[in-house]
Formats: sequence, C-alpha cells, structure tokens
Amino acid sequence: MKSSHPFAYMLLPGIVAGLAIWVAVEHQALLKRTREHQILERQLHQMADIAARDQQLSNLLAEANAPEPLPRDQFMELLHLRGQAGALSRQQTDLDKAREENHQARAVLERYLNTLTNPVATADYWPRDSWTNSGYASPEAALQTVFWAGYNGDLTNFYASMTDKAQEGFTNDYKGKSNAEISARLMDDTYNLLSARILGRQVQDDNTVLLTVELEEQNNFQTGTMIMTNVGGEWKFAGPRL
Repeated sequence: MKSSHPFAYMLLPGIVAGLAIWVAVEHQALLKRTREHQILERQLHQMADIAARDQQLSNLLAEANAPEPLPRDQFMELLHLRGQAGALSRQQTDLDKAREENHQARAVLERYLNTLTNPVATADYWPRDSWTNSGYASPEAALQTVFWAGYNGDLTNFYASMTDKAQEGFTNDYKGKSNAEISARLMDDTYNLLSARILGRQVQDDNTVLLTVELEEQNNFQTGTMIMTNVGGEWKFAGPRL
C-alpha cells in the first residue's frame, strides 16, 4: 500500500517527525528533570535544621537587652544562615515549578502513548475505526464524512462533502480515470491514515470556519488548516488555507 493519501495535497507543509523519536526525546528530558529534582529535594531537607538554628540565634538577639551586640561569630553565623534560608526558599519555588513542568510533560507523553495502545474517540480526536458518515450539520461532521468516504472509497459521499471548487480540483488530479479506478485509488491512498485530531477551530464569519487538523499516519504526523464552508445550510470542505 502507498503511504500517501489524497488529503496530502490539501495540507500545508508541516514538521513530520517519528513518534518513537519524540517519545525517546521526552523520556530523556524527564530523566534530566528527575535528577535535578532529586538534587533540589536533598537541599531542601537542610532547611529544617537551618531554620531551627536561625530561630535559636534570633531568639538570642531578641533577648539581648544590653546595648552590646551579639558576639561577632554568632552574629556572622546568623547572617550566613539567613542567607542560606533565603536561597533554599527560592529553590523551593523552583522545585514547585519544575514539578509542575514535569507533570505536564508526563501528561503529554501519556496522551500520545494512549493513542497507540487504547485509542478512544472524542469530539476532537477521531481514530480511524470511529469514522462514520457524520453528515454535514457542522464543519467537524462534514470533515469526518470526507475521511470516512475516502477510506471506504465512497465517491458519492466524498464528492457530496466538498464544495464545487474542491470537487473540481480533486477530479483534475484523476483526470481520465474511471470512477472504479478513482475509488480504488482513494481507498489505497488512505490506507495508512490512522487518526485525525482537531487542534484548533477559528470562525471567520457565519459561513466559514477554519479547522486546524493533525493527521496521523504510520509514525508520522502532518498538520494543516482546512477551510469549511456553509453552502445552503450544509457544511462542506472547501480546500486548504494556503
């Protein structure tokens, strides 16, 4: 089977990266963050002892009613411990921030791994097995109908999902081919299309919506913006935003 699909000409050039490489890079980044967090954790354990010593010296200073100051060695130790406490307090803030970044990175990694092991359809994520003839009541429904019709070689619904101009552009690419040949090529070309994810939705006006879509193939992702147009109360695919 061919790895390209008929929607490739509709997509803007995007960054195509292997998911396995992406996972490896994210894993290395997480390991680095974990090592940094362990160092910070060890430093923060020192805060309790430092804070106790700082409080002890502060109490001595407060109890000193005589005009003479603390002995120089105790006074310098007090300043040193207060400086350490301030630095460790800032490290605590950095650690909290790093923990949140680590949590977010793990969430992103888990989302991608779940799409491989347990793909579940949502309003914005459509694994191939979930594609249906969704009709034309919304931009998203019309776009999913395009994918479903293409994968099943259903030229009737495939053409019905597109504006006249988009149909013309598609038929020009298959000029001289019979409907049976076009249908077979359509199914062949969409074989490796595994899922579609809506990344963004921008309303241009009452009749135009831009859908930013990520298409997943075998270890590859392509991203482009689809123009969806309302024609006579039904949404149709009008082509890519160039």
